[in-house]
Amino acid sequence: MQKAAVDRAKRGQSLGWEDLPSLLQDTLVDGFGPEKVSKNWLLKAVDEAILNAADSWDLMYGHFLAFRETMEDPTKPVPLGAEIHGVEVGKWVARQFLAWR
Repeated sequence: MQKAAVDRAKRGQSLGWEDLPSLLQDTLVDGFGPEKVSKNWLLKAVDEAILNAADSWDLMYGHFLAFRETMEDPTKPVPLGAEIHGVEVGKWVARQFLAWR
């Protein structure tokens, strides 16, 4: 679930079926089967579970990874006002730096 939370935040939107870990896909199909419920319903349920169970740090880390991919030089510091997906990652990175220095 942790990896799914980071991936979801990195994308800035819900995960698609192909983005779910294969073990989770198999579990969902075995437990619910496509004849019982639609994949869309399963995806909504999984997305809700990810958001409710995920640690906020994992979600912010995903947003940070997404922002870093947009940078020309990812080795440079993240600007304080940096945003992606409507989330202020620059302030989060600064708080992480201060907390762990």
